[in-house]
Amino acid sequence: MKNVEKRLKRTLEKMRNKQKIKDASFENALELPNLILILKKENVGDLIGKKGRIVRVLSQELGKKVRIVKSTSFKELAEDMILPARLKGVNVLYKPEEKIKKVRIVKRDKKNIVLDEEVVQKALRELAGVEVELEFEPLFQK
Repeated sequence: MKNVEKRLKRTLEKMRNKQKIKDASFENALELPNLILILKKENVGDLIGKKGRIVRVLSQELGKKVRIVKSTSFKELAEDMILPARLKGVNVLYKPEEKIKKVRIVKRDKKNIVLDEEVVQKALRELAGVEVELEFEPLFQK
């Protein structure tokens, strides 16, 4: 278990009764320079709370911005990571030595991505266990 996961579990346990958290479980957590990503397969709202109250308290307790991401598939994970930008799709490139997932994003939405491109790439790589490339494409191809 990673250090961030231990801190997160302790914090959620302390908060459980005070904040009335229904389901404090999560699949994975990743600490980035200015953000903690928490992956949850279902009931994401349980860790966000009414009007974002729980995630706000988590951010204060952990000293970093916290983002809760639904993690049922790579595509859904990528989509949540780049919100509010639009995902065009995910392609898998098979090379002799590796497999690469190419995340295709609407070019016009590039400025809307809250997280830095490198941070998104690194996070997806660590969470999915494969090499990841971000590619920005026009919404419609001619």
